[in-house]
Amino acid sequence: MKTQIFILVIGILIMFSLTNCTTIRPGEVGLKQRYGVLKSGTFTGGVKIRSPFSAKIIKINTRIIEHKTSLHLPTKDGLEITAEVSLFYHVKSESARYYYTKFGENYDNGIVISALNSSARESSILYNAKELIVIREELEKAITEKIKTHIVSFGYSVDNFLILDLTLPPEIAQAIKNKITAEQTSLQTVIDIERKKKELAYDIDKQRIENNYNIEKQLQAANFAIEKQKKEAERMQIEAEAIKKAQQTINESLTDKMLKYKSLEISKNLVTSPNSKLIITDGKSVGIHNDISDNK
Repeated sequence: MKTQIFILVIGILIMFSLTNCTTIRPGEVGLKQRYGVLKSGTFTGGVKIRSPFSAKIIKINTRIIEHKTSLHLPTKDGLEITAEVSLFYHVKSESARYYYTKFGENYDNGIVISALNSSARESSILYNAKELIVIREELEKAITEKIKTHIVSFGYSVDNFLILDLTLPPEIAQAIKNKITAEQTSLQTVIDIERKKKELAYDIDKQRIENNYNIEKQLQAANFAIEKQKKEAERMQIEAEAIKKAQQTINESLTDKMLKYKSLEISKNLVTSPNSKLIITDGKSVGIHNDISDNK
C-alpha cells in the first residue's frame, strides 16, 4: 500500500514538472516573464523549466515568412500597373524583446504590409510604365531599401523582395507589342538589304572577273595577231632583201661582154629555128626578128 502511494506521488510530481516545461524550437526565441515583468536575455532552442505560479515563457517566431500579394502601382505618366510581388522577412532574434513590447505575442505583419505598399508606390511613381519593364531589377532594389528603412526600427529584417510579374495597361502593352513588331520588321528589312547587297556585290565581282577574263583573252588574241603580222613583215622584209640581193647580183653580172654573148646565143637559136624568119642586126646589138609563118 505504501509503495502504491509512493508511486502515485512520484507520478503526480513528474506530471506537474512536465506541465511547467516549455520547449523552444528551432526558429523561435523565448522570453521569460515573471509577475508581468520581462527578464533580460532570451532563450534559444531546448527545454526550459518555469515556475508554474510566477513565471511565463513567451515564444517569438523568428522564422522567415513569405508575404505574396498583388500591388497596383502608379507611374510617372499617370498610368497604373499591376505587380505580383513576394516579400521575405523575419523578426530579428536580438530584437525579440523590443518586438514583444510593441506587438505582444501575436505576430503582427501590418507594419510590414504597410511598408511594402508605401515603398512600392514611392518607387514606381518615379518611372514611366514602359520603363518599369526594363528596370525591374533596379525597381526591386529600390523597393527593398525603402522597406528596410521603414521596418528596421520595429525589429524586422528583410531577407528578399521579388517582383514576380508586371502587368501593363492594355494600351501600353499593345504599344510595346507594336514597337517590338516594328523593330523585328525593321531588323528583317536590314537583313534583307544586307543580303541583297552581298548578292549584288557577288554579281559585280563575278561580272568584273568575267570582263577581265574577256579583256585578257582579247589582248592575247590581239598580241598574237600583232606578233603574227610582225613575223610576216619580217618574212617579207627578208624576202625583199633576198630579191634585192639577187637583182643586185644579176645587175652586177650583166656586163657588155655578157650581153653580147647572150645576144649571140639568141641569134644562134633564131638561125637554127625551123621557122621562117627575117633577121636584121647590126652585128652589135641583140637581134630583132619577126617570125614568118609557113602557112601565110
